[in-house]
Amino acid sequence: MKPLFSFLLLILFLFITSANAKLLSDTLSHTLKVSVSGEYLFRIDGGGLADAIYEVKTPLYKSEGLLTKANFIKGTLDAEISPVTLGLRASLKVAPLAFLVLGGGGFVAGGWNAGPFVGMGVNTGGPRAGTSFDEALVRIWGDAALQFETGGLLKNLRANFQLYAQSKVEFQQSSSALSDTTAWIFQDDRGTNMNGSRLFQTYFVGHKLPLCKDASLTSGILAESWNHSSHKNDSPQSAPGWASDFIDVKFGPVLSYVTNARWAITAGYQWRKEREYTDGTTEESRNLPYFKNRIFKKAIIIPYRIFVCLEKQL
Repeated sequence: MKPLFSFLLLILFLFITSANAKLLSDTLSHTLKVSVSGEYLFRIDGGGLADAIYEVKTPLYKSEGLLTKANFIKGTLDAEISPVTLGLRASLKVAPLAFLVLGGGGFVAGGWNAGPFVGMGVNTGGPRAGTSFDEALVRIWGDAALQFETGGLLKNLRANFQLYAQSKVEFQQSSSALSDTTAWIFQDDRGTNMNGSRLFQTYFVGHKLPLCKDASLTSGILAESWNHSSHKNDSPQSAPGWASDFIDVKFGPVLSYVTNARWAITAGYQWRKEREYTDGTTEESRNLPYFKNRIFKKAIIIPYRIFVCLEKQL
């Protein structure tokens, strides 16, 4: 109950912060967006999400300095639904300087079964099964990001080159798990999740090109990684074990088209670094021996997914 209570306090804090932000500036803005995203995972299956997103944003303080005038504070509420889960996400972003963004947030979700698809459940190596509306997942995180754009420095440069780097620490707790070492399923994934903390890294290098007065095209390379923190030493590669200390990496090109009519479409292709086991299978393969009973052989790079996201600002 403690993580859920903390999440509810976070939501209350976000609304209080958003209300008080009006005292800092007369430029408080509200945005309501809806987005639909889908992905095709090579060799496995696919998935989809729909979101309704509400944002409140205002400058943190008034300034005309080159590195300070883009400062802001932003609160976000995001209601998310997938074919087998329903969740609510709340977050707060603060940018005291143009190149520095600090944030934190929380997420709470529940799930149900739909035919063979499991929203939430325990993975103990037996048949995949879950209990509808009987479990809850809570995630809480903090993050920090550095961002740079040449458009803020060179006004006459047509292409705006961009660099973004983010680090995030996340704690997750599922009531499905009997203990912190119990693996569990969320959104019908492979069921390798466990309670505890994880580390995430996100990097983007690209450029934004104005196409006309009302549209722009951003393209670049997106790279993402994550690894267990709490369970890093449970079964490391050197044991030999199932490689609990493995760093999962996804990378590939991404393209985003935005219009002033408030439409945005983003698409990308990704490769993935994942585990290959001594039995010749990979981590993402279905209907194979329980992952904790397998022995890590080596890391391999494979085609991972194609994803598309359509967003409309209301």
